Amino acid sequence: MSGKFVSTSLKEHRFLKTLSGIFTEGDIEVFAPESASDLSRISLDGIVPVIGRVGTRTQVAAVFFDFRISGGSLGKENSDRLAAFIRIADEKRIP
Repeated sequence: MSGKFVSTSLKEHRFLKTLSGIFTEGDIEVFAPESASDLSRISLDGIVPVIGRVGTRTQVAAVFFDFRISGGSLGKENSDRLAAFIRIADEKRIP
């Protein structure tokens, strides 16, 4: 696996608050790089793969790109992490 899931709240990190219009309040899971010691725009290297709830039951996987970090470029590590995230979401049958 090219990353690890970190459970957090939309309110816990300022840069995640913009997602509150998409996801239901509560915990979300962010697929962070293995090397990340904390969650920040910089530690996520501009790519934010998230699993959260929309409504009361539906769990959804989404990926957000932060173009303020490296202009939204997608290097090898981020490409591997994105592919692993999509593979996991597919295996768990999460749309």
